[in-house]
Amino acid sequence: MTETLEHLGSQGLRALGSGRDRAEAEAPQILERKGLRIGFLGATDLFNSNLNRSEQGPWVCGLEGDRLVEAVRRLRPQVDGLVLSLHWGIEYQHRPSPRQQELARRLVEAGADLIIGHHPHVLQPLAWVEAGGRRGAVIYSLGNFISNQDRTYNPQTMPEQAGDSRDSAALEATWIKEAPGPARLSAVHLEPLWTDNASRGGKRVIRVLRIGQQTDTLAQLRQRRIQATLEDRLPRATLQAALRPVRVRPRRRPPDPGHPRQLGHRLLRIRPHGARQPHRLRPLHPPPAQGDPGGRHPLRLRGLYGVLHEGAAHPEPRLGGAVSGGGGVLYVQEVNFAAPRLSGL
Repeated sequence: MTETLEHLGSQGLRALGSGRDRAEAEAPQILERKGLRIGFLGATDLFNSNLNRSEQGPWVCGLEGDRLVEAVRRLRPQVDGLVLSLHWGIEYQHRPSPRQQELARRLVEAGADLIIGHHPHVLQPLAWVEAGGRRGAVIYSLGNFISNQDRTYNPQTMPEQAGDSRDSAALEATWIKEAPGPARLSAVHLEPLWTDNASRGGKRVIRVLRIGQQTDTLAQLRQRRIQATLEDRLPRATLQAALRPVRVRPRRRPPDPGHPRQLGHRLLRIRPHGARQPHRLRPLHPPPAQGDPGGRHPLRLRGLYGVLHEGAAHPEPRLGGAVSGGGGVLYVQEVNFAAPRLSGL
């Protein structure tokens, strides 16, 4: 991370929400343009692996609601406009959670003008929030700007949602300041974007297109879907498909004397909706001893990390892994490896 910060700095780019120590990570960035001072704060609600160790060492700012609200209140008197960049939300879902909506309301009330979300890999709605006599805009997720996801999407043979990870939008915000009054966020414009991913001359070419400037059938289809997503008017069937749970079938691994670490635990075979082959999950460390179902077990799923744990289910699953290749997402809340069957999924 520190190497990335160095490269960004060498190109005149400012980092947000991360730093060489905690103070730098949590410090706001303030830019002055055309007589306006715009302040920025950044935080993440999710870590693949939280490596924050010492406040004097490299740090990524975690999203702690009360702490962030207070930071917004402190920054507000120093700037004309205030923007938050938040890594939050549930992967591949087209709507924010109630928790996100409540936090957005609190942040707008504290002084935020614009909240920009990311993490779900798909677009989520743009909403204007009014709270405490203030008005602010929240784009809950801008989707992927450029990625290799959904590269096999074929609009002629697949449902629309199979290409959602290639939808995106460019955001343009306008503040107006009329002397001697304060500045205000007057407009937010979103331009639909699409990641073109095709083979040309034997090489794969990935590029971002302004989908509104294209005239082909695919462009028209994606533009309609992007607009429907941003306006929160996707068909109910689409939302239900995105929320469809994966099917989990436990299978017992045959005993292998050469690998005692594998003895006694169960494999989870995950078959996401639309996938031809199931994906395997296995714990990185031995399961608890027989009769000792407690403890926490790290889980690795195709390069992403989560935690399996005993106990009550979290009210909003925030740990899990993306099952690539099938368009499904697994959010594991509870698994008992010592029990004869899975529970709490």
